[in-house]
Amino acid sequence: MAEGIETGEWVLIENDRGCIRRKAKVTPIVHPKVISVPHGWWMPEEDGTDSHLFGIWDVNCNNLVHIGPGAKSGYGGGAYKTALVRIRKSTGAVK
Repeated sequence: MAEGIETGEWVLIENDRGCIRRKAKVTPIVHPKVISVPHGWWMPEEDGTDSHLFGIWDVNCNNLVHIGPGAKSGYGGGAYKTALVRIRKSTGAVK
């Protein structure tokens, strides 16, 4: 990966909507300038109270996509599947 990121390293994935922290897995299948993040992620071992919600504010990629309706039908699948982001090595927790 161009940023020198290797498998197993923690990275920050961010855009104008927010920032999440995930562990990298570099593969030959995904282009080096593209990232793939499973949606709906949470950490069941973390605190589940209302303010923390099992760590979703730190790891869930839904924090990076627009949540408004995408069309007259109200379905917004396009923004859910694609978003411009920056990725960099993590030096600690999500800010």
